[in-house]
Amino acid sequence: MCMEKWPGHLFNCNRLRKLVPPLLQGLDYLHAECRVVHTDLKADNIMMGLGDPSVLDRFVQHQAERPAPRKMPDHHGRIIYQSSSEFGEAPTDSVIESAKITDIGLAEWGDEQHNGPIQANAFTAPEVILTAGWSYPADIWNFGVMLWDLFENFGLFDAIDTRPNHYQPAQHLGLMISLMGPPPQELLERGSTTATYFDENYQFRYPRYLRENLSFENAVTRMRGEDKRLFIDFAKKMICWLPEERWTAKQLLEHPWLTEKYLEGNCDPVFELKVDASSPLTDQPKTASRERLSILHERDSTSRSNSPAPPPMIRRASTSNAASQGLIDAILARR
Repeated sequence: MCMEKWPGHLFNCNRLRKLVPPLLQGLDYLHAECRVVHTDLKADNIMMGLGDPSVLDRFVQHQAERPAPRKMPDHHGRIIYQSSSEFGEAPTDSVIESAKITDIGLAEWGDEQHNGPIQANAFTAPEVILTAGWSYPADIWNFGVMLWDLFENFGLFDAIDTRPNHYQPAQHLGLMISLMGPPPQELLERGSTTATYFDENYQFRYPRYLRENLSFENAVTRMRGEDKRLFIDFAKKMICWLPEERWTAKQLLEHPWLTEKYLEGNCDPVFELKVDASSPLTDQPKTASRERLSILHERDSTSRSNSPAPPPMIRRASTSNAASQGLIDAILARR
């Protein structure tokens, strides 16, 4: 998604409040109508319109005068061009409100039983880690955690190492416990891999991964007052242990953080990146905005898809393989 025109390449809370409803409407459509779980929600998989169609004519003219770097045709005869985020000015409110969820190439039918791995590492739901069975609520968890990548300069679980072959599920669970408290026994009893992380008394085996300073209050730095309080409550409706306690996308659309109009303007209007400042959620220093986008791209590419996604910007949904196309055709047939 193209955020490069904004300070820090991030949404402020007012823009975020305009972005979330269309995404939840799309997620509700996937869950309630299409009966599929997306499984791979992230900034790369959100698409917005161009706003001003004439920007395409200017882009074509620019390419004719100054062609972008490209790779020669591959074995399919396709030319691969360097991605560009230069598509006009920063998106207007109407463009933000037109946002769509894309890339359902990893989607699964939601009414079937699932235990396999899904989601990019940083967005993995607890029931997925514990192999406790997952369905639509896994998307809701994923959506809630993803919001931090859109409006904060750090991810909610940035302390974990998401590089290939470095991700530690135990460390991730330790951060979840630090944030939400111990998991309920009923969830642990469902998990076929619970014993890997908890002893026979359901005590966490890796206390070294617990963090004292991890809380929703510390994790929200760009909102204040009633706006912050309601956003934290909104986030807790998605980020909680038991899948059945998470709100559906339709229910979330009615949350006061989205419906209360007086919250407008109750957020940080200016956000300046400080390279040397430390995130409250990790011991690592914050990175500059372009480095941050690079980190997000590297992290998101560790999802089940082995092909790396392009950088976060306006992009098209991928329908390159037969399985993906079959699922898309089935969904469209239900409309």
